Amino acid sequence: MCGFVGINEKTLKIEGALNKVSYRGPDAQKISYLQNGNGINFSLGHVRLAFQDLDGRAEQPMKRGNVTLVFNGEIYNFKFIRDELQKLGHSFQTDSDTEVILESYLEWGSDCVERFEGMFAFVIIDEDNQTLVMCRDRFGTKPLYYYCDDKSLIFASEVQCIRTFINLSVCNTSVQQFLKFGYILQPNSIFENVFQVDAGTYLMFDLKTLEFQTCRYWSIEDYYNEPRRKSLFYSDIYLFEKILRDAVQSRLIADVPVGICLSGGYDSSVTALLASLSSDEKLKTFTIGFDDPARDERDIAREFAQNLGTEHHELVSDQEDIADIFKYNNKELCRANKH
Repeated sequence: MCGFVGINEKTLKIEGALNKVSYRGPDAQKISYLQNGNGINFSLGHVRLAFQDLDGRAEQPMKRGNVTLVFNGEIYNFKFIRDELQKLGHSFQTDSDTEVILESYLEWGSDCVERFEGMFAFVIIDEDNQTLVMCRDRFGTKPLYYYCDDKSLIFASEVQCIRTFINLSVCNTSVQQFLKFGYILQPNSIFENVFQVDAGTYLMFDLKTLEFQTCRYWSIEDYYNEPRRKSLFYSDIYLFEKILRDAVQSRLIADVPVGICLSGGYDSSVTALLASLSSDEKLKTFTIGFDDPARDERDIAREFAQNLGTEHHELVSDQEDIADIFKYNNKELCRANKH
């Protein structure tokens, strides 16, 4: 988990905005300023949680020529794409998936996103074309918020960063949506005039006018409407197992130890099992339990972890932990309404 923030002006406030998401990236913090004769001015900040290529050269914002990238997430098939790019003449200075995104954009433009398998949110500033690309993964796993008017363009991994630069008020429509559905409908956010980039979508901004186009590169509706082959029960089971194994294995690529959240349910147990079969190292598993026996699954998770031979850890969460979270969020919302 990393975090980033950017604004189309040179300002020292970028440091304060970045500090609000410092918990997302304890391994590195970097701020860059972009300025050129074409009137492009940006302040960019990134905090890094390093798990692939721990070398400092993989830190962000990352720049190649006049193209700059900030990125949060993971590209699972980056090694395959890297091999393809090397055959096309690209050279790499790091072993990171970050650089693969950057080189992919240089080769294929904004269409590069269609090649990425993973969970990601990234922003690319292209000074030569005077454009900015703001992109989110297919299911919107990684957050990406933005504010845009006729003068300002601000983007960040979390809304609280945007509030460093501009006063915001709570959106009544979003509150109604949350009370009705239990979540806020995309592209809205809890604040007025702050929006999420939709899942499976990228926005293309003209940095001269700040006008933008919305481009949907993937949708679950289109996927399920694709023609399907005739289903064969046993071959489908085999195919499902292969897809699941490959998916788990691709998520184990890291230069640091890998951990699994193990609840004791079917999904996390299957994930932990396949991960243990795919890894040569002893996995770490983690379970959060509760004092309420009706909701506590630590015994089941512990037994399963023992059978797998993982290094198992448990943490008990109580009502005070949950109350502290609500007290903090309520305080932040009240402060926003005062503005």
